[in-house]
Amino acid sequence: MNKLQNMIQQLEEEPAVQGQPNLLSLLKQQEQTLNDHATAEEIDTAIHQAITDYLQMAPPSETNDKPPSEADTQLLQTTLHTIQQYLDSRQFVYQVDDSHPKFTIFYFGGRTEHCTLTMRIMVSLDYRTCCIEAVLPLSVDNTYLFPLCQAICRENYLRRYGALRYNEEDGVLSYRYNLPLVSGLTADTLTRLVVAVAQSASDGYLALKKHCLGHYESRDTEEILESMESLTKALIRKNTSRTTQTKGNETNT
Repeated sequence: MNKLQNMIQQLEEEPAVQGQPNLLSLLKQQEQTLNDHATAEEIDTAIHQAITDYLQMAPPSETNDKPPSEADTQLLQTTLHTIQQYLDSRQFVYQVDDSHPKFTIFYFGGRTEHCTLTMRIMVSLDYRTCCIEAVLPLSVDNTYLFPLCQAICRENYLRRYGALRYNEEDGVLSYRYNLPLVSGLTADTLTRLVVAVAQSASDGYLALKKHCLGHYESRDTEEILESMESLTKALIRKNTSRTTQTKGNETNT
């Protein structure tokens, strides 16, 4: 079973949540385009395309209806020009969603040493931010959600730019950095941040992959079981205490 088929299987086995049916359908569509001898690069490309299509189906909606000011419009145009120049100069193949006057998203792919990432740069006038995000080619199995969230916390403690994120609504793992737009965006800043986010996402992929697939070594399994045992005992104690207290109150009544 290849990486794409594994993602499809995990989504099929999990209870349906908002967004997942669309992503599952897109992954299956991409699977149909591959032959039995597809290379790892072709599979990564198919996953990237499915995630890109999925993200474009659900653009952010946290915007207000107040028209942008002249200063905001100028800031947006200057920032968008810097981003387009950056992507063009590095010959990225990208797509642009500019359907909203105060929100623009650039979608493109990036390949690192460890994985192929779906990248997006989002510019919002409502929040005056430029958000750089890399979506990891991983599908979360809720069976391992507890150790996964622990791993995300550990990884984020070490990060200088942004943080790893897990979206419970659609099961997407990503690495995101938000840059406040005070007086625009320089090419040097954009270059540095895109590289930093992509590298951090790639490192996150290595650190979180086993938690998405449940591929643990013996030592990892022992640590998880020990942690879960402590949590289970604490919950049982608290539940027993509440039950005893409730029965005591009923007796007194």
